[in-house]
Amino acid sequence: MSDNLKPNESSDLPILHLHVKDVYFQQIKDKSKPYEYRLRTDYWKKRLVGKSFKEIHIHSGYPKKGDKTKTVKRRWDGFREVKIAHEHFGLERVDVFAIRVRDGIVKTNNTRTNQIPEGEIDGIR
Repeated sequence: MSDNLKPNESSDLPILHLHVKDVYFQQIKDKSKPYEYRLRTDYWKKRLVGKSFKEIHIHSGYPKKGDKTKTVKRRWDGFREVKIAHEHFGLERVDVFAIRVRDGIVKTNNTRTNQIPEGEIDGIR
């Protein structure tokens, strides 16, 4: 398991947009789902590895422009590469990027180091 964590110190950084099913959106919104998972594909590797983001915007599906009820904003707090079993990905364990989505937005002058403590990833079997 490797850590791929970068601080979000610059306001010039891009925003990562994640579109999720409404059931996962509600869990992220109420902070009961700390991670959003993406299969470890070349597409997601290119988008995530070695990158840092100002924030993450999580959208319930593809909302109409201006519909703020279907978007939550979170601080970029890194990701881990892990292996999980999850009904969304089938019966077998798969390699995924576990993107932290629990914490809220903090001021850009925050000096907090982005770290995901070992063993904190949910859904790992």
